[in-house]
Amino acid sequence: MIRTAMPAEFPGIHGLPAIRRQAAYVGHWENLWCREFIELRCGAAVVGAGWVDEIADDGTVIWVNRINGLGRSMIHRSDGIDVWRVDSRVQGNRPQS
Repeated sequence: MIRTAMPAEFPGIHGLPAIRRQAAYVGHWENLWCREFIELRCGAAVVGAGWVDEIADDGTVIWVNRINGLGRSMIHRSDGIDVWRVDSRVQGNRPQS
């Protein structure tokens, strides 16, 4: 089963959230949630950013709606991309959905 997100509760989908907290590495992608804002990194370089759209139940694949009109990307665990949580709404507790 794949979790899907309803589009667009976020203003400025083509830019970063207005308030941004320090990024936190996410080692287990199954701990992400839909509509969460993330950065995609390869080593120290930020190679993209966007909102999580879907997450495979086993956490090996995520789909990200990229900022700046870059569309939707599928990222597999073996692609060598690290995911960093930068969602301004994160307060330490995962929302119940």
